[in-house]
Amino acid sequence: VYASNEVYVDIVESIDCIVNGNGQMVSGGVNGDIQVNSKLSGIPEVLLTMRNPGVLQNVSFHPCVRLHRFERDRALSFIPPDGEFTLASYWTPDTTLNLPFHFTVSVAYHAEHGKLQIAANPKLSVTMQHKQMLIDKFVVNVRLPSDIASATLACQSGNIRFDEETKVVVWHIGKLAGQENKAEGTLVYATDPKDGSPRIPAEEKSTSQLSFVIKGWAISGIRLDACDVTGTSYSPYKASRYTTTSGRMDFRVA
Repeated sequence: VYASNEVYVDIVESIDCIVNGNGQMVSGGVNGDIQVNSKLSGIPEVLLTMRNPGVLQNVSFHPCVRLHRFERDRALSFIPPDGEFTLASYWTPDTTLNLPFHFTVSVAYHAEHGKLQIAANPKLSVTMQHKQMLIDKFVVNVRLPSDIASATLACQSGNIRFDEETKVVVWHIGKLAGQENKAEGTLVYATDPKDGSPRIPAEEKSTSQLSFVIKGWAISGIRLDACDVTGTSYSPYKASRYTTTSGRMDFRVA
């Protein structure tokens, strides 16, 4: 028996995608978990009804879920075990995902040195619709060719550095807020030990990876319409949260 009866529903999604140098998503999808923390006395019945339940594809359920009810009307009906558990996990392939930010990175190799340019900013068409959304812990990693010896880098926000061992530029932006965030750098080539000439990289394709956490938003569009608890004499406290994180996100460098 709990002194205060509560049930919390967390919808946590992560984005996997590959975006080519033209900004087109060539593969992509969403991994999602519906996590429940149940502190309910007795043997209550819980019914979750979703807006956009079609997102629940390739889904696996906790044993407590009544499958026939889900197959009939796409609702999640269950008697919850105590504590935290994953009610359902799903994978939704989708190459039309509307990422809530613009991101570009380009590298050019000139005769004397290379030039790196990165830009990231929120996509207002998405963020203005979801005022509670917060894009945070935004980090850009750009992997450069082994022929880059060093880099002189500057950014408008956050901090940026070049790791000379791994040849990766790491830009910690933090909160991705309204203004455009830009970073640029001059890339210094390694020299040939025989004649001291610069080793200009071939036009090999660099890649960049993103990591971030977005609070208050699920990219798939899934929403909890109602959480009904029946079979009890009390009215429990109910709350839901939405989080979207980066999974494996590869952006080919233009």
